[in-house]
Amino acid sequence: MLFNNIFTIIVVASVATLVHGIDLCAWPSANSCSGIATCCFGVAKNACCGNLIQTVGFSVSYRPLESAVAFGQAWTSSNCGAGPIGTNQVGPGDRCWTGLGVKANSIAWANFGDARRAAAERNFTETVSPNAFVFSNKGVEKAIRIPEYSGAIDTLIELYQKGDFATLEGYETIERTEV
Repeated sequence: MLFNNIFTIIVVASVATLVHGIDLCAWPSANSCSGIATCCFGVAKNACCGNLIQTVGFSVSYRPLESAVAFGQAWTSSNCGAGPIGTNQVGPGDRCWTGLGVKANSIAWANFGDARRAAAERNFTETVSPNAFVFSNKGVEKAIRIPEYSGAIDTLIELYQKGDFATLEGYETIERTEV
C-alpha cells in the first residue's frame, strides 16, 4: 500500500512538472545570457516564442527546464518553423545557449521526441510574442511587462540605454515562472 501511494505521488509530481510553463529569453550578447532581454514568460510546452526583435537572440535562456526530458530549441525563422539551430539545451535547471554570432528569431521547449516531431511538422500549438523585458539595475535583475502597443520594446530599450531606471521601474512588474 505504501509503495502504491509513493508511486502515485511520483507520477502526479512528474506530470505536473511536464505541463508547467517556463521562461524563454532572448539576449543581445553572443557570449552570455546577461544584460537586457525580451522574454516570453510562462510558455507552455510546444508553444513558440517568436517575432523576436533584431537586437536580441544571440544568446537564449530556458528557465527552468523542469526535468531531464525537457529540451530547449531555437530557430532562425520567427515562428519555430524553418532553420533549426542546434541549441540542444537539456534540463533540469536553467540553461543558456550562446550563439557565437548565430541569431535565434524564435524559441521553444518540449519533451524529447515532441520537439523534433513538432519542428519537423511545424506543428507548434501557438506562437506568442515576448511579454517581458528583463534588465539589471544595481546588480538586481528586474522583469517588467511589455506594454501592448507598437514600438513598446524599443521604448523600453531606449529608457534602459539612457539609464532611466526610475521610469522603467514604474512599469508593471511580471514574475518569473517558478517551479
